Parts: sequence; structure tokens; C-alpha cells
Amino acid sequence: MRRERGFTLIELLVVMVILGITLGLVSLNAMPGQKQSMQQDANLAGMFKIIFAGVPGANYQVQKTSDLVNWSNATSAIANSNGYFQFIDPAATNNRSFYRSYRIPNP
Repeated sequence: MRRERGFTLIELLVVMVILGITLGLVSLNAMPGQKQSMQQDANLAGMFKIIFAGVPGANYQVQKTSDLVNWSNATSAIANSNGYFQFIDPAATNNRSFYRSYRIPNP
């Protein structure tokens, strides 16, 4: 009996799984640099920095609270061309604070 040339379905699946895991590890190793630099920026200055994602060019209001009940306006911002905007809280302390943002409708 003559065996045909080619790969079995199991062999192809094993190769695809190995490639998927390898690509996942490569992408995970590429990301920490940006995250670590953001954390270092905020920690070095003794402030808290948060990056929000939204709609490019849209206006946003950032609010802060310590009890999740009474929210106060911290700042407003416009998302950049990638949809991101950042807020640095110069009044950040070791106390627990929560932040949120919402889109301000255009008139």
C-alpha cells in the first residue's frame, strides 16, 4: 500500500496551535514596555495617570470620587486621532480614588 504525500489534519492542527502560542507570547512580550513606562511616569512624579479610550475627536468629561456616590468634575479632554486621552491627577493620594469618563455631546 502506497502512502500519499501530504500532512494529516492532526499535524496541521498541532502546527497551528504552536504558531498561535508563539505569536501570543511575542505580542505579550512587546506590550509590557509601554505599560511599564506609563506606570513609571506616574510613579516618579507622585501622581496618578490614567489613559482613556474613546471616539477620535470627541469631547469627554473626567470625574473622580472616593466613595462611588459623590462624583466631582476633574477635567475635560478631547480624544486624539487614535481615540485616546489621558488624565494626570496631581492631587492623587494613597487614599482610594475612582475615575470615570463620559462623552460630552456635541451641540
